[in-house]
Parts: sequence; structure tokens; C-alpha cells
Amino acid sequence: CSSTESALTADPAPAAEPEARPYDLFAQRGGRLYMNPGKTGADVHVGAGGTPVMVSSSPAGNAWAFALTRADSSRLYVFDGTSGRVSMVHSGAANLVYTGAWAADGARFVFGFRSPGWEGDIRSVAPGSGAVERVGCVSAKEVLARRADGSLVVRARDNIYLVENPGCATLETLDARKMHHIAASPSGDMLAYVLRDLVYNREERTYEPDSSLYIRDWTDREPIRIIGDRYSPRYPAWSPDGSELAYDVRLPDAPGTRSVSIYTLETGQSSYLIPPAEGAPSRMKPVWSPRGDHLIFGIQGEDGGGLRYRPFAESFTRAVPMDRIGGSMELIAWAGPHHLFVRSADGRAVLFDLKSGTVVDSGDDLVLAVWTD
Repeated sequence: CSSTESALTADPAPAAEPEARPYDLFAQRGGRLYMNPGKTGADVHVGAGGTPVMVSSSPAGNAWAFALTRADSSRLYVFDGTSGRVSMVHSGAANLVYTGAWAADGARFVFGFRSPGWEGDIRSVAPGSGAVERVGCVSAKEVLARRADGSLVVRARDNIYLVENPGCATLETLDARKMHHIAASPSGDMLAYVLRDLVYNREERTYEPDSSLYIRDWTDREPIRIIGDRYSPRYPAWSPDGSELAYDVRLPDAPGTRSVSIYTLETGQSSYLIPPAEGAPSRMKPVWSPRGDHLIFGIQGEDGGGLRYRPFAESFTRAVPMDRIGGSMELIAWAGPHHLFVRSADGRAVLFDLKSGTVVDSGDDLVLAVWTD
């Protein structure tokens, strides 16, 4: 006796309820920007999407700003985590450069926008209401930091200014024409920069190019030289509390290889994040986590590139897994205390959760920001 399979038509399965998550996110899909609260898992459309050019969270973690650009325009959105309000606070031409700094409590975000030709403005927004005001600056178009007293560190094409807020009255001025890789400390009290200048060589009786890393404050004290041209310092990055400065250097004894160093203000000394070893890959472009408990950096060696991070509670580094991305990747931004937003060579973006050591599955969506309660 033989048997045959019966052709059965099953009833369609009921639509699955969106799964609740311990985090919320902003993402975009099909050119549309949306918000997805973790408690409901349901998408809420916000506006038109684009390529992310800035993602910034308030120190308190209760507000976000993110800027997007597309072929015909640029837009800046702010999100207030307390009220759940999302506001588009600026729109303009394509390819605008956005910068910004938060008040400590997240109640205000001061942002600058400029074109490649340095046309733009500096404004202030309250995320809770979406109300925008001009700060009053004329030449400055970039915001580097906001100080505890509300004053701002801003930049024009040729100068860096310490200015009052509001009003933008100049308090101090620095010539920035020879400064590169400029980084303001989170408090705005210190600046780090690579100064590219000509230095006189007494033995050769000629001027030679020099690129040295300096830090300085807003007093009349001389800048402090951290490391010189022999190490070709780049990419200075301040820790969240401003007590340390990470940067990468060229290893004089290993041409073509770079490594990450950390300078401590209290001791006035630098040390390698990982002691250099023969055959080790280059380590570069350090970025601190929002709480300062991790440092992530890029690696490049014979086997290709990738990202690694060092939890400061441990003495070793860990790799950001590449199996869900494939090929090389780059760090876009920290998206909360324990989430990394990374992008693969083909443009796909995923989130990596440092707590669990796993990749957050975002499918084909481009995730811009993640926050947790």
C-alpha cells in the first residue's frame, strides 16, 4: 500500500506582534527616517532620510541630535527623550557640515552649520520644545565645545574663539591657520591640535616642516608639546572627563606602523595603550566611549582591517566581530554608553553591543542612534 502527500492549504499565520526590546532606536529604511520605541517595537515615521553626517547624544543621555544629507538637501533633527518629541530644527543645501555641543542636562543644543565655502551660522535649540534661536556669531560657523558657564568654543575659517553665549562677544582668540586635527576637551577648557609649522634646524641652517601635538588652555600659559614630528601624531581624542588624551603615532622603529598612545594630564606623561610588538598591525583613530570605560580603535595589517576595543577594567583588547558585516568596517559613532554604530565597506550599518558582545540585528536599516532607559 502506498501513500501520497495531501495538498493542504494552511490558514495564513496571524501577524506577529512587534517584539519589545530594552532599547529604542532611530533608523531609516527606503529613504525614510523613523523612530522605533523599544516598548512597542512599532515604527513611527519622522521624515526624509539621508546619509548621516553627525550623531550626538547629550551627556545625560536624555537627548539626541543627528544630521543627514542627501542629493538635494541637508537636515538636522533633535530628539527629547523625556517628552519623546522629534523636531527638524534646520534644513539647507546638500553637503552641509554640522557640529554641535550640549548643555550638561540636555536642555539645550548649540549647533553650527556651514557649506564648504564657510557660509552658515550658529544657533541654539531646546529639544523639549524645538524652539531655535541665533547665538549671534558673525564669522564663526563651527561649534567645538560648550563650557560650564555657557560660553562657547567656536571656529571660523582662520581663527578659534572663546565667546559669550548668547551674543557671541569675543573673550579670547587663537590663530588656527596652522592647526590640524583640532579637538576641544568636553569641558571646553583645553584644546589639542597638531601644529604644522616650519622649525629652524641650526645644524643644517634651514627651515624644516614639523608636525607636533600640543595642548593648551585659555590662559596666557605656553602650549604644552606632547610629542614631536618624529612620531607624526594624529587624531587626538579627549576622554569624557578631560583627564586623558588618546592619539595615534608612527612607530620610528617600524616604518608604516602606527600605535595608540594616551597622555595623562595629571602626570604629564604618555604611554602606549598596547605595547608595540614586532609584526603587530597598525592601531589608529582612537575613540572613547561616552563613559570613558572603553577605547575603540581601527587596526590595519597584512590580514586586512577591522575594529578592536579595550575595556579599561581588563588588560586585553577584544575584536568587534565581522561575521555579520564581512570585510572592513569603520566606526561611525558611539550610540549610547555600550553601543557602537559601525558601517561596512558596502554601506550596510549595524550596531554592536559591548555588554553582550553581540551584533544588534538591524537588517537592511541604517541605524542612526540607540538609547536605553
